[in-house]
Amino acid sequence: MLWHVRLRSENETDILIEYSHSPSDRCDGLLIYNKPSKSITIEKISDGADEFGTRWLFGPLRQVLNNNDLTEKKRRICIG
Repeated sequence: MLWHVRLRSENETDILIEYSHSPSDRCDGLLIYNKPSKSITIEKISDGADEFGTRWLFGPLRQVLNNNDLTEKKRRICIG
């Protein structure tokens, strides 16, 4: 599965992440990463995605976040 992610905004406690499921690259979904708890929640599911598939994105996305590689530029993540 091909995903697109990018940073939408960030504050002291949360990072808002726009995402989309292929073939769309519009980043129409929204995830929230809570820094203190290191948890990710789904705020809005991307078109063409479901909750189960979106949760598969969490592991690779955490790695991107841990490496400080998430920017406002769209990034592709391929799973599987």
